Amino acid sequence: MCISYTAQVKVAISKSARDKMRQKREHSLKELVDVKDPGRRERLSHTDPGPVARESWRSRPDCLENVDSRPPALKRTSSLKKSSAQRSPYRDRSSVSRSSDIDPSVPRELTRPDLSITEVFKLLSDDDWEKKIEGLNLARSLCVFHSDVVLEKLHELKIAVTQEVKNLRSSVSRAAIGCLGDMFTHLKKNMDHELDNCVRALLHKAGESNIFIREDVDKALDVMVQNVTPVRALAALINGGLSHLNTAVKKCTALHMSDLVERMGPGWILSGIKDITDRSLPAIAKFAQDGSQETRFFGRKMLHYLMSHPEFDKMLEKYIPTKDLPYIRDVVKQIQVKGVGEIHETPSARGRRSYHGSVGSLRASSVSQNTHNTLDRYVATSLHRNNAAVIRYST
Repeated sequence: MCISYTAQVKVAISKSARDKMRQKREHSLKELVDVKDPGRRERLSHTDPGPVARESWRSRPDCLENVDSRPPALKRTSSLKKSSAQRSPYRDRSSVSRSSDIDPSVPRELTRPDLSITEVFKLLSDDDWEKKIEGLNLARSLCVFHSDVVLEKLHELKIAVTQEVKNLRSSVSRAAIGCLGDMFTHLKKNMDHELDNCVRALLHKAGESNIFIREDVDKALDVMVQNVTPVRALAALINGGLSHLNTAVKKCTALHMSDLVERMGPGWILSGIKDITDRSLPAIAKFAQDGSQETRFFGRKMLHYLMSHPEFDKMLEKYIPTKDLPYIRDVVKQIQVKGVGEIHETPSARGRRSYHGSVGSLRASSVSQNTHNTLDRYVATSLHRNNAAVIRYST
C-alpha cells in the first residue's frame, strides 16, 4: 500500500521498518529476475501485481520506500548550510582581498589628481578619524607623484595637515606627521614659507610620552633639515624650540640644530650674516648651559664643531651676551682638554624613560618608596614612645 506525501514532508522510520522494506525489495527483485518471459511477466502482473507494482512504486518520489529515513532536522540543517554557503557574500571575499591586497598607507599614482586634491580637503574636514587617515594617505600620494597639483593648494593643505598633527588620536597624528615628512621630501624648498607653523607643531609633539610619535617627529624633522633652505630651517627651529619649557622639546631642537649646523658648516654659521650668526651663536650658548645634560651635550657638540674656524673667538665676544661669555669660555676650554664627552643618563631622564616605558614600574617604585618612608616613621615613633615609657617607669 502506497501512501502519498508532498515532496516537502519528511518522515522518520524505525530501523525494523527499514529492514522489512529492504527484504521485500530484495524479494521482488528476485521474482523479476526469474520472470524472463514477457508474456508470463504480464500475466503475473494481472494475478500478482506485487513485483511490477513495487517496481513502479520505487520510481515514484512520493512512495514510502523512497522517503528519506534520516531525521528531518539534520537534513534541513545540512541543506541550510549548503544554501547559505552558496548565497554568502563572504565565500569569495578572502580570495578577492588577497588578489587586490593594497596597503592604503603606501603612496600610489592617481588617475585623476585634480579631483583627488578636492577629495583630500573633504576627507580631512570629516569628523570620522578613519576618513581623516584616508585623506592624509591620499595627500601623501599627491605629494609623491603629483607635486604640481599640491603646489596650487600648498598653503591650504599645510594648514589642514598641521591641524591634524595636533589630533589627540595617535593614529591620525602619526599619519599627519608622515604626510609632513613627505611634503618636506618632495616639495623641498617650496615648503620654506610654511616652515614656522609646521616645525612648531612637530616640536610640540616631541614632548609627548608616545615613543612612536617621538620617532616619527625625529624622522620628519630630519628630512626637513636635509631638504629645505638651511636658513629657514634654522629660524624655524630656534623660534619653535629654544625657549620651550619642555625638556624633551628643547633636546629635540638642539639635536636637529646640531645636524643643521654641520650641514651649513662653520664658515656659514660664523660669517656674520644677519639672522644666521646673530641668532645661532646665542642659541648654541643657551643650549650649552641648559639644565638637561642631553641638551647641554648637543650645545657642546656645536661649539666643538665651530672651534676650528679662525674667527671663532672673535665671534663669541661679538654675539654672546656678556653675562654668558665667561661660562662659554670655560666650556670651550674643557672641550679642548676633555672633548665633548658622552650623553649620560640624568636622574630626571631615567625617571622620564621609566614613565614612558612602564607606568606600572613607576607606580611600583613610588609605592615601595612610600612604604619605606611609612615604616621609618613607624619605627621612629615606636622608639620615641618606648623611651618615654622607660623614663616614666624609672622615675
